[in-house]
Order: sequence, then structure tokens, then C-alpha cells
Amino acid sequence: LPLIYITARVFPNGAPATYGFSIKKLGIHLVRLHFWPFNSENYNLSSAVFGVSVNGYPLFHRFSDSKLLLKEFILRVDADKLEIVFSPEGEMGLGFVNAIEVISAPENLILD
Repeated sequence: LPLIYITARVFPNGAPATYGFSIKKLGIHLVRLHFWPFNSENYNLSSAVFGVSVNGYPLFHRFSDSKLLLKEFILRVDADKLEIVFSPEGEMGLGFVNAIEVISAPENLILD
């Protein structure tokens, strides 16, 4: 198991968590979200249910899984900041993420 999956940022009590990234080059970016719902002394991450949005646009709602998962999104970023919001949903009010990657894509990745 890669080292990025041995820890997680946990968002308990239904409180959303926002991560901000400075964008130096506007245009196409790849966003990777890494999830592995392991159990700890305080949380059972496999019971987490949450949504994720980027700059106000929802990527997914009511996400819940019990296995290792990597979600990738190709996004056009036209602002100098990228905000990723994790919003816990459901009875447990619990969300988490193991790792976040934001990668600038080559200009010719997607042609207009």
C-alpha cells in the first residue's frame, strides 16, 4: 500500500473542509483525489458519506466506498485559486481524503 494511504484528513461533525491551491498557470489542470477508508481508533472511514466540489462546481455527491479509490478530473481553471470543498453528508457527518494532487496539464492536452 503506498504511503499516501496510511493517513487521512478527516472532516467530522458535518463541517465542510476547504483546501485552497494557488494556480500560477491558468488553463487545464488534472485534479486527483485519493481515498482509502481504513479504520482508526476514532473513525470508521468506510461509513463516511460526503460530496466534493471544485470552485463551486460539484464533482460528486453522497460518495461512499469501502475500497481504495483514485478519482481523476480534468478541469479548466480560469482563476488564480482552486478551492476544493469536502462536504460531509448522511447520518455520520463524516468525510475524508488521503491525498490531493493538482497538476498543470500541457496546453495542447485539450484542443478548443
